[in-house]
Amino acid sequence: MNMYVRYNGGKDGYYSYSDPKTLVKGQIYKVSKICVDRFDTKVILEGIEGRFNSIWFDQLPTFFAFSKETPRLGYRLYLTRFEVLKKANGEMATFPRKQLTTHVRVVDYLGSNTYQMITANTCYIVQVLDI
Repeated sequence: MNMYVRYNGGKDGYYSYSDPKTLVKGQIYKVSKICVDRFDTKVILEGIEGRFNSIWFDQLPTFFAFSKETPRLGYRLYLTRFEVLKKANGEMATFPRKQLTTHVRVVDYLGSNTYQMITANTCYIVQVLDI
């Protein structure tokens, strides 16, 4: 599964990082590699030259979901996503939530009728059901 992050506009750091002038605040990027060093973590982005400070990025929230439709670039998708919450007694509870997503920006086929899909603010792992 691929990791996607959003550039939050950060520029500060104690160690040598690539200049973020090529990055756009709010833009979503695909991570190709994460380099964990003793004192910092650098992110390498697909299609962008350089090593960037990991704190300059926010990871997109990810949900598991089911849909009767296959995700398509540029279209919205009806799906049922599942949120897992911890109850006061410590037990985990799953809450289904039906929704229409924002327009799909990225679709990666993972196999077995399963897709990783990115919208404006969220990452979904979508299982397409043959019902």
